[in-house]
Amino acid sequence: MRKKPDIYTLKTRRQFLSVAAAGVKKPMPGLVVQIKAPAEDAEKGIYAGLTVTKRCGGAVERNRIKRRLRKVIGEVFPELGRDRFHYVVIGRKAALKRPYELLVQDLKSALEVLHKRLEKKV
Repeated sequence: MRKKPDIYTLKTRRQFLSVAAAGVKKPMPGLVVQIKAPAEDAEKGIYAGLTVTKRCGGAVERNRIKRRLRKVIGEVFPELGRDRFHYVVIGRKAALKRPYELLVQDLKSALEVLHKRLEKKV
């Protein structure tokens, strides 16, 4: 059985902005995924950040979206996340009402498309 990779959290604004500036993104109905290829000196592990803007509602709605997306990330990234890559998941208001299975499918298909795009660039 494959060992689950370590998932580290992006915490600073600088980390989020570096993914946005140097990466590629894929919008989906429930979320937007941004991905940045690994730097040469990056340590092992998957780096993931999650954000939900105020446009999605008040604090209660934003926290519910984040809670749902954390669960989706925890399920999908150990399987499809790549070592040393940086990911940012941006929650959308639709993530509140979207069925959980569709959110999982949104993230999986976005990761597949983005990984293919990055492979073509290299």
